[in-house]
Amino acid sequence: MNGEKWSGEFIRCPSRLCENPKVGWTVVIELGNGLREYKCDCCAKPFYFNIKTRRMYRWHPKFSTLKYLPFAKELDETAQYTLTRLSNRARKLGIVPEFNPAHCDFILVLGGDGTMLSAIHNFSEFNKPFVGINFGHLGFLLNSSREFAFEKIRDEEYEIFHAPLLEILIKKEDGSEAVEFALNDVSIHEDAGQSARLEVRVNGIVLDENMFGDGLVICTPLGSTAYTTNLGGVPLLPTLPILELTPIAPKPRNRIPLVVPETSIIRVTALELPKRGVRVNQGSIFRHHNVAEVEIKIAREKARLAFFKAQNTSWNDFFLERFREKVYQA
Repeated sequence: MNGEKWSGEFIRCPSRLCENPKVGWTVVIELGNGLREYKCDCCAKPFYFNIKTRRMYRWHPKFSTLKYLPFAKELDETAQYTLTRLSNRARKLGIVPEFNPAHCDFILVLGGDGTMLSAIHNFSEFNKPFVGINFGHLGFLLNSSREFAFEKIRDEEYEIFHAPLLEILIKKEDGSEAVEFALNDVSIHEDAGQSARLEVRVNGIVLDENMFGDGLVICTPLGSTAYTTNLGGVPLLPTLPILELTPIAPKPRNRIPLVVPETSIIRVTALELPKRGVRVNQGSIFRHHNVAEVEIKIAREKARLAFFKAQNTSWNDFFLERFREKVYQA
């Protein structure tokens, strides 16, 4: 029986998360009453198939568990009650909490977009899918549906969006360095009560040798609906391979937002230090003071965001619908 193959019911790996799908399964063990455990040849993930009913189970609560790491900041009493109810339902499905991020199957994020940004900042190095359930206001980065969320996770009724991360190399006045990663955006902001003077280079070309004002925001398309939009920047579809640079209160106001390819390397140098101090931050996620120079580029790593999206819907259409709901109708 070892090495048994079949075709017909399956034309690809049963896991929607497999990045190299092909036909091919190996029987691991007979579990009785027609149920067998298989291992996928392409991604080595186990699954279960009942040869009598011809039903396939990605996870089987009697023989396997799906582990999640719950992450939240503060939930009100109603949200806590909802979480308890969801958790109880999850256990019946064989989905249990696991507080070691290296051993979990996905990160369950409960809250708003700020909570998702914190989760990615804390756990992106573990390369786990982030499944967001919105308990906040807009929740552009999270799923709005709470009902049957764990059933959808168990049955893999979601798609993974590989979101680009900004890699930020920060050089400080004292010569020290720090590296941060950000999903949405990064702000280079005055930090001394006086307007900052910045030199901005893109791929070594001086774009602005004397940008005077409160600072500059560099964002990914996924982050363009946040701080950037409030500054007059343009909301971008997250599928576009670009970055957006938006000045903060420039003087004079002849500096306008600029879009560059995502392959660009952006270098911002603070001028007139220490008189005109500069800080670098992403909201309250991270903050660095006494900054002399910042280099921003797209990181090799990507954040894996799981959305409850129908398979027959393109990512462009999916995000256009979210723009309509979360931005234009907010």
